[in-house]
Order: sequence, then structure tokens, then C-alpha cells
Amino acid sequence: MYGEFINNWAQGQITHINFTSLQEQANSDQVVDINLDDLTLSLGQSYDIATGESTQKGQFKVKEKWHLPYQRMRDGTIVPSYTSHLIILADMAGTKIAQGIHQWPKSKSDPEFRKDRYVSHGCIRTKPQDILPIYSNIELGATVNIF
Repeated sequence: MYGEFINNWAQGQITHINFTSLQEQANSDQVVDINLDDLTLSLGQSYDIATGESTQKGQFKVKEKWHLPYQRMRDGTIVPSYTSHLIILADMAGTKIAQGIHQWPKSKSDPEFRKDRYVSHGCIRTKPQDILPIYSNIELGATVNIF
């Protein structure tokens, strides 16, 4: 199965894997708070985050949760994805994609998680060890307050 997946991915036939979507579980009473002043995400416990220059404030819904084990680089090579678990936030109507929540991409230029500067255009980034508990516990349709 993975061999076929890698082949299709390499040929550009697969751009992402969408395991779950809002249509499967549209109603949730769960509320997640993201505080841009403290740079924290609260979901049962508090997690450190980093943000982007244009992270939008307001109220959003969790529209989709993606598991992306691999990504195709510009040169065509397949590598493990630095955004292996991605949470997609949309407007409250669930029609317009707003931004995402994913892990900090560990790289040679940015080896350490840092809260002290913008790290993307608008996505909310977590420490690599925090994305799995967040991804596992956040519900589709949950309300996310960013303030």
C-alpha cells in the first residue's frame, strides 16, 4: 500500500491525505483558546506556540485534520513531512480556509522551537512533541478562539 502511495505521490497524483473532514463530525462543544499575547494554545493543558506575521484573530472552526506522512520536495524527492499532522481552521461557516496549526519544522536554519519571532505567514506552530496530543484531542467542528 505505501509503495503505491509513494509512487502516486511522486507523480503528483496525491497532494495530501485527508483522513477526516468537517462533514463527518460537524458539531462539537469543544472550545480551544489561542492567546497571541502569551503565545499559548489551551486544550486541557497549555502548549507553547509560535505564530506568523498575519495570524488572524477571531473565532474559527476546526474544518479538517490531515495526516501527511510524506511530502514531495521541489526536486521531486519524497521525504518525511515536517507538517506530519495538520489542523485546518476555517471561518465559522466552515467555507473559507483561514489558517492551520502544525508542528515547528525542524531544519538546519531553524533547529530550535522559538516563540520570540514570527515563523510563518499565518499558521500557528507547536513544538514537535506537542502536535500529536493536540491533533489527537482537538475535535472536528471545535471552536477555536484566537485573541
